[in-house]
Amino acid sequence: MSLLWMVLACAEPLVDSTPYVDDARVLAVQIEPAEGEAGAEVRLRALYADASGALATGAVDWAFCTARKPLAEAGPVATSCLEPESADLEPIGSGLDVSAPIPDDACSRFGPNPPPPEEGEPAGRPADPDLTGGYYQPALGFADPGGTTLVSPRVRCGLANVTQETYVAWNLSYLSNTNPTLEGLLLDGEPVPEDGTGVPSTVAPGQLVTLGTSWPACPSGEPAACEGAETYVRYDPDTKVLDARREALSVSWYTTGGTFAEARNGRTGDEDETGVENTWTAPDEPGEAWLAVVVRDERGGVGFRGFRIAVGP
Repeated sequence: MSLLWMVLACAEPLVDSTPYVDDARVLAVQIEPAEGEAGAEVRLRALYADASGALATGAVDWAFCTARKPLAEAGPVATSCLEPESADLEPIGSGLDVSAPIPDDACSRFGPNPPPPEEGEPAGRPADPDLTGGYYQPALGFADPGGTTLVSPRVRCGLANVTQETYVAWNLSYLSNTNPTLEGLLLDGEPVPEDGTGVPSTVAPGQLVTLGTSWPACPSGEPAACEGAETYVRYDPDTKVLDARREALSVSWYTTGGTFAEARNGRTGDEDETGVENTWTAPDEPGEAWLAVVVRDERGGVGFRGFRIAVGP
């Protein structure tokens, strides 16, 4: 035991390097609309950045995955879809802003409808919803450089195995998801100009500052389209009733320089606050740092904004 204690005491603490942007990669993808029906067109808009900040262009090839992951296969998506030349991919487009219709069979391949039979295989079972009652059509982006990014447009597929009365009540009261929106960034209480607008805020090298961001307040207790933490109707398979639930929101922080106290934080659906704070220590060397803030709701909605901060005397 004493040897183990000595090893643990001398070990370096684990550091989450996710917030620190040096090589080119996709940090987030906003899908608009945040929830659409099969066959409806969706737009994928990527936040692609490297050590210089957000990039205006990028070689990212996007495609829908049309293969359902076997139950015995590990991972979030069928492994065949991880190969850019796979026959299980349906091309969407190339770049950082692309659009295409959700495949017509999304609700049978990845939703509550009976899946199409595979030759020589027994009939498959419908997919299970996530905890919010949602279903998702997987899509992938192959970036050069930057690797592979998995995104999942949320598909409005309805309910399965419920009474007609319950289905009608859900269909009348459920509002498809809306992407959350960030209202900006505060540095020690003062607004920071968005990247590309105005004169960047200035901090001293190595200075510790408090950053804050927020989102719109939404009506509580009843469904309403809103760019914050929305209330939505969910079918509870255990109680077999519809209940109202408010979204949790998570916030991820990224930077090309300096360090954050937290890589991510957020608010649960039980919290009334409409924002979060984080602390950031500026780089020791003068220059500029690019920061990005990404907000995600628990139904797959995404919003993001980028900022520049000057580091100098």
